Amino acid sequence: MRTVQGVAKFVSPNELEIAGSDGKTQLLRFEQCIIAAGSQAVKLPNFPWDDARVMDSTDALQLADVPKSLLVVGGGIIGLEMATVYRALGAEVTVVEFMDQLMPGADKDMVKPLADRLKKQGVIVHLKTKAAKVEASKKGITVSFESATEGAKPELESGTWDRVLVAVGRSPNGGKLDAGKAGVQVTDRGFIPVDRQMRTNVPHIFAIGDLVGQPMLAHKATHEGKLAAEVAAGEKKEWVARVIPSVAYTDPEIAWVGVTETEAKAKGLKIGVGKFPWVASARAVGIGRGEGFTKLIFDEHTHRIIGAGITGVHAGDLISELALAIEMGAEAGDIGATIHPHPTLARRWRWRPRCTKARSPISTSRRRNKRAAVADSKAPASPGLSLCAAAPLRPPHGGVAGFGRDGVPRGVQGAAGAMRAGAPMGAAGSGRNPPWLAAATVIWR
Repeated sequence: MRTVQGVAKFVSPNELEIAGSDGKTQLLRFEQCIIAAGSQAVKLPNFPWDDARVMDSTDALQLADVPKSLLVVGGGIIGLEMATVYRALGAEVTVVEFMDQLMPGADKDMVKPLADRLKKQGVIVHLKTKAAKVEASKKGITVSFESATEGAKPELESGTWDRVLVAVGRSPNGGKLDAGKAGVQVTDRGFIPVDRQMRTNVPHIFAIGDLVGQPMLAHKATHEGKLAAEVAAGEKKEWVARVIPSVAYTDPEIAWVGVTETEAKAKGLKIGVGKFPWVASARAVGIGRGEGFTKLIFDEHTHRIIGAGITGVHAGDLISELALAIEMGAEAGDIGATIHPHPTLARRWRWRPRCTKARSPISTSRRRNKRAAVADSKAPASPGLSLCAAAPLRPPHGGVAGFGRDGVPRGVQGAAGAMRAGAPMGAAGSGRNPPWLAAATVIWR
């Protein structure tokens, strides 16, 4: 593999001009190209960006010292992550957010435990507030505020801080590549449209990551990059993932996947919602972190899980089970009927949410297993494949759940639930590992 460092711009559909740090340029020809130019922090025009005390999120990760006071403009994921870090390091932190809640996009109840903890730690939060005027002086950065509600008086009129972090979002870099010279379509906002194979309107040029659209998340970008590389190599694949988890690495963490409760109600979906407070979790209480809770959102008619959220320590690690459940079309009862190890934080999914006219998870499993037993008795043996499972494949209610209709081993805590839900090998997403690999060893003969 050859690595070239520099700033690249297209000069034709098959050529890039790369300017190095030494001022020299070189021409690079290619047959196929994957654009992964990412995004950059939005810089509000009324801030003095020539002053080093005004920072974006990248600057905030490179500080050599901790300011005595810090203003965070923007109460979204990045702003609250930085607020959490700097408060832990000893800075006096103030957060102002234009909207009526912290972390817009997440359900308000999911954010409340974080807001309560920040308040106890001394972080000052002002909602419906926007920065109107900013001045730099030797004393610090002075900011005057206005209310986001027309005619209302802001809770905070002005203040002076040692440093100011502006975290109001990111903008894609699609418009900085001269992509038009290659014939690649770029929107006015800098996004590059792609198809389900990550191809742009120019078939041999692909694009992935922040510049192809929301959500701007690293795990989405890596999945897209892998897919684009596979398609470029000649494999016949496309994007099939139903959901993409979001995680705020605050303290406590907040993670959600699928449809949020707010979104479901806005769309008029008929849903059931189940919540489990962490004060009832032995593990959470044992580590002194009972402030969180978990939430399942399921379709009231089919009982399939369509969304989930977690607020609490390690929420980002725990949300994957629910992403897999949604991908597999699992019902709420499938989670409740899956045996989770005790005492773990993951065991909170063991509870079974009450829903109107819901079917019993046990009887549902029996019906599923009975159907599987009849179908699998006629299934051909899978040639050359043996399965050594760390957990039993036979479900607790009888029936055969170990192999699917096509003779392939099948099986949501991760692999155990995938086995219960009857997940096909690799069905957790295009090109991703089989869901049961975490609990099984596959030996090809």
